[in-house]
Amino acid sequence: MPKRIQLPDDFYKHDFKQLAKVEKHPRTRIRFIGLSHIQNGKSYEQVAQYLLQSLSAVKQWVRHYKDEGIDGLKEKQRSGRPSKARNQNHTKLLQSILAMQNNKNGGRVRLKDIQNMLAKDFNIHYQRDLCINRNNHQKPTFHPLGDFLNPALALLGQGLKKSPIGQKLDFANHPYLCKGLSKYKRRSLFINKIRVKLDKC
Repeated sequence: MPKRIQLPDDFYKHDFKQLAKVEKHPRTRIRFIGLSHIQNGKSYEQVAQYLLQSLSAVKQWVRHYKDEGIDGLKEKQRSGRPSKARNQNHTKLLQSILAMQNNKNGGRVRLKDIQNMLAKDFNIHYQRDLCINRNNHQKPTFHPLGDFLNPALALLGQGLKKSPIGQKLDFANHPYLCKGLSKYKRRSLFINKIRVKLDKC
């Protein structure tokens, strides 16, 4: 028999099972389910195994309940990465983007338009050299491959056409460009595969 966990008396007055049924946030729901198991006499180790959580996480749930009660189990807002525009007026930024869309004659506002607007109006500069546009990975053709290789070559500070790979390959007819493009999802694996194939040419 697992050792019963000693908790405050008011812990057993809560119906954690019912709270889990009405809770909308998945993380908070899992915490309620875990404490419901503890109410039934399960150990921390058993609860962690049932819910596929770490033992330290289960202990942290109990610690938060002891310190703050039910509110300590609720999911709190996560800070995340600080915004580069945190000192700017976010409402003004949103209005500028909407105004740009309304004044555009056909089509949608693109990221490069927003990039230029941020640099001009808000003095915020960023580069998309290392970003991969997922829209360019739908078909194994010349253009998606070019955009796919560009981020890795940008790390070396050189463009695609001026790179040794760009000078050596005939993109339209090379057999290895259409072979297995969808198979290698990760950038590093795919580029290493091309490098091996080029060595055999």
